Amino acid sequence: MLNNSHFEIERSENGLHFEKIGEVRGSGTTAEVKHYQYMDPAPLKKMNYYRLRQVDLDGTSAYSRIVYVLFSEEKSGNVLYPNPAFDFVTIKYEGEEKEVVARLYNGSGQCLKSDLYKTPENIRLDIKDLAPGSYLVQVLDGVSQQTLRFVKK
Repeated sequence: MLNNSHFEIERSENGLHFEKIGEVRGSGTTAEVKHYQYMDPAPLKKMNYYRLRQVDLDGTSAYSRIVYVLFSEEKSGNVLYPNPAFDFVTIKYEGEEKEVVARLYNGSGQCLKSDLYKTPENIRLDIKDLAPGSYLVQVLDGVSQQTLRFVKK
């Protein structure tokens, strides 16, 4: 990347009119692969449209393609604790299914871990080796899915 000043994160509720919700500092000029992350602190409880505005040191900019994420108000009853966490997180599973998959994602959307739990009640995930930051756990049970967010201190 050449002359990268920063990225502006923009969100829209209709995919047409966007507002800036955050900014991440860029790395200037580099041939190294860089990974950036940003977690929306207050997503809309419906469809959210996102795009990035990449700004160069001279002020010129370019937009990314638009991506969308649906955040639902529907709650399945699963609870993740403690949050923030240091060594582990526990998910109190409230569903009826006998097999559950829990997937752990970093802020870039990369799946770090995926495990199958049989007859789950409490799902415990070891997070000692994770870097501090925001993470997501997706719980899938064949009937529904829920995504839970936590912060690793």
